[in-house]
Amino acid sequence: LKILLSFPYVFYFVRYIAAFDKNLDHIWIRITNPNYYMGARFLDLQQVFFSVKCNFDPITNFNFNFSNLEKSCPWTANYGPLLEIVPYFGNIWRDTLITSGIVIIFVLSFYNFFLKLFPKNRILILIIFLSPSINFLIERMNIDIFILLICSYVIYNYKKYPNIFSFCLLILSLIKLHPIGFILGLMAYG
Repeated sequence: LKILLSFPYVFYFVRYIAAFDKNLDHIWIRITNPNYYMGARFLDLQQVFFSVKCNFDPITNFNFNFSNLEKSCPWTANYGPLLEIVPYFGNIWRDTLITSGIVIIFVLSFYNFFLKLFPKNRILILIIFLSPSINFLIERMNIDIFILLICSYVIYNYKKYPNIFSFCLLILSLIKLHPIGFILGLMAYG
């Protein structure tokens, strides 16, 4: 069982390493659902960084790494109003890799936390963390994975700092509308 429970660590580590090099395409393709494969690594996060960069730094052409996709400013990822005013002047690909590595570490930390919190449901937790939906969120590094991680932490620790965490949920809802459900639930519950 221990070997089986260690599989998410290996799986997401391999995914992260395969993101660095076009020569590892064969690995990336094998661990990606073929219906969603577009070649690009962490495409949604690259698009978010590109969209935010367009706010203050008009780029004429940007190729999303490991794909044939190309965009030019003005362009928006069509998320909430907060991403329309945030400045970003970094390197899109470098920051995509750094952010993705941090997110994967947090996802695996949550996995470890849930294994300890629910020891009788370890197989279910394993299945959830290797499910196609979580794999897709990480493969694309969709902004929803950030919201899921932050909201999970906020809800679990809400009673410690309710005002600060309510503000965090409010800020997240300015990026995407999903956290509004958490806010309404907390209003109904509290």
